[in-house]
Amino acid sequence: MIEQHIDNVIAETFNAIKEVFKANYEKSLNLNSSFSRLIFPKKRDESVRVSEQELRIIFIEQLTEYIKNNSADCNWFFSIETPTLDTYSGFGSEPKLDNKGRSANIDLTIHDSAGNRICLIEFKANNPDKLDYEKDFLKLNNEQATLKYFVQIVESCNRATIDSLESKTSKSGVAKYRCLCLKDGKEIKW
Repeated sequence: MIEQHIDNVIAETFNAIKEVFKANYEKSLNLNSSFSRLIFPKKRDESVRVSEQELRIIFIEQLTEYIKNNSADCNWFFSIETPTLDTYSGFGSEPKLDNKGRSANIDLTIHDSAGNRICLIEFKANNPDKLDYEKDFLKLNNEQATLKYFVQIVESCNRATIDSLESKTSKSGVAKYRCLCLKDGKEIKW
């Protein structure tokens, strides 16, 4: 039951962020507040900056609305940059679980009404190097929670992008992987 609710929030997030990506840019004369008041900023060269922060903010907006509309089933709370219970080292080169390491952070954690961690979510934007994925999957695969998700957006994609993403996420372990291509508005699946 929880999984279906989280999948619904992710689907609503993907719908909202693709609509925001179509219309809401810095210095735009046609801003649309139907889905979010978030604006994608522009760089000095006028290209759009896409980061995981936009994904996280819109996810939180959608999660909050979903909880409000489904309060009987979803009496949840959330935390951001939640410290891990385990300790890790080597995030700069070779990430590993290490009892002499230090806590890392989970991007977003959903808690039940007793404060227990029920869902861990890592967000990612674009197509960073393999190490960025490895450290997030290491945390997701070792931390305790009922559900674990890795949610990603890419600005654009082609077959090479999809192959690259698939090779980097093939060892996602227990985490469910979800990715949206913003330019075509479609979820990437293989």
